[in-house]
Amino acid sequence: MSSKNAFIYGVSSYLFFLLVMGYLILFIAELWVPWTVGSSASTDVWGDAGFNLFLIALFGIQHTLMARPSFKTWWKNHVPEHLERSHYVMISSVVMLALIVLWRPMGTVLWHFENEFIVKTLWSVFAFGWFLSVFSTFLTDHFDLFGLRQVYLYYVEKSYIDVNFSEHLLYKLVRHPMMLGMLIGFWVTPYMTLGHLVLAFGFSIYIVVGIYFEERTLLKALGEDYRPYRDRTPKLFPRL
Repeated sequence: MSSKNAFIYGVSSYLFFLLVMGYLILFIAELWVPWTVGSSASTDVWGDAGFNLFLIALFGIQHTLMARPSFKTWWKNHVPEHLERSHYVMISSVVMLALIVLWRPMGTVLWHFENEFIVKTLWSVFAFGWFLSVFSTFLTDHFDLFGLRQVYLYYVEKSYIDVNFSEHLLYKLVRHPMMLGMLIGFWVTPYMTLGHLVLAFGFSIYIVVGIYFEERTLLKALGEDYRPYRDRTPKLFPRL
């Protein structure tokens, strides 16, 4: 693949990811789209819950496995190094889209606030959670995380240099602000259906497991530079 085509593919992977994630947020919020976590009633609650958790597990396995250094080492023997991250983004987006398409809605309402102040407050916290998750990616290197930096450097024929770990802003408060934002986005809502609960529960487990493996990777990669940071900084929730 030429450097121009590689750059186009990297940008396309990123844009596809944005579309899928945008729909996912509306899918969770059950706003403005016809197909959501609770868009119809379930006739087999346990069966549908089990199937939906299975879909989340498949995404979690794919997302976690492909992020492991051992897999990356094997993967780079089969794909160009500058496209490794773009492939990861594309495959993860396809798997997430499959989760959305195959999801079995469970429309039983667990809570539904109608007070205008409470509704606006909860939607504001919901939006803040997803904003926090996105903003956190820019505190490291958003474009490197999603493969754009790699394909751009290849296109302009410059060498790739790893992004160094930096402890600043939100990363002084918690080690995983992006995951904290996702947890807020999954759980805070004025309108909770059973399908939403299943999805929030499943992804919360995935986040906890994913953090465990990511921390192991960071310790191996950064060693003594990361260990004192881990010891003094909370994992997810800031100290009050």
